[in-house]
Amino acid sequence: MRTGEEPIEWVCSGNRVYGVVHTPGLPLRHGLVVIGRTGSDRQAVHLCRGAARAGIPALRFDFRGRGWCEGPLVQVEETGEDLACAIRAFQSTVPGLATFTIFGLSEGGAAAVLYAWKEPRVTGIVAVNPWVRLDQEVAKQHLKKNVARIGDREFRKRIRRSESGYLGAARSLARLIGNYVVQKDSGDLKQQIAHGLSRFEGKVCIIFGGEDPATIPFMQATADQIRQLTASGRLSIHTVPDADHVFSGSESRQRLIAHSVNWALERSSESELLYDNTRGA
Repeated sequence: MRTGEEPIEWVCSGNRVYGVVHTPGLPLRHGLVVIGRTGSDRQAVHLCRGAARAGIPALRFDFRGRGWCEGPLVQVEETGEDLACAIRAFQSTVPGLATFTIFGLSEGGAAAVLYAWKEPRVTGIVAVNPWVRLDQEVAKQHLKKNVARIGDREFRKRIRRSESGYLGAARSLARLIGNYVVQKDSGDLKQQIAHGLSRFEGKVCIIFGGEDPATIPFMQATADQIRQLTASGRLSIHTVPDADHVFSGSESRQRLIAHSVNWALERSSESELLYDNTRGA
């Protein structure tokens, strides 16, 4: 299917924010909102292109203060306005859109859960290795892995070629060091995420990397909500055993993209059916 890519920009709380819309030739009425324009080996780019080839319009964007976006660096609890503005800009660019799935990796997954229940047009969440603010020991494990990879030439090459480059990598490392050096109270964030899952009425897909230690705190914090979603048939859990936190391996990344696109297609089919029923009423 023929697709197009269009850079767009909008204003969020007085700051200019940037994103890229991927549009199929015959777009469906369900869109995919991808948090973060960059990722392991331009993961967000590959994901959005895969979605567009399947007929799903997709938007990839950064929160304020990240990548090339203006403004102070917003914490995950403060990203609701970023998502609201992004969805408005996306729908303005692709006017036929009616419903959305939000895709987020790490803290992006947490941001999706915190926001989705407040927006009726969001009918699906894909949360990949969702993050609930790492405790000190888990942050230490992540820090050791990332420092060890600095000597890897291919790893440095991927960073250099990414949209955020070395500056973006330095910011990510700084946040990781902050989690290790300064023990933060994650209790309130865990409660907010659990509350978000409880209130969300759509369907949820959680994708875990088997090599990521950060998945354990999330599962512990949301155990009750996971049971409720499973009982209601609204939860899909998928594990890629050999994947790390950012799915940096090419095979694990391809599996992540394929599963996410197929799951979003199911939400698109449900959206089309809902739209047809509403129109015929």
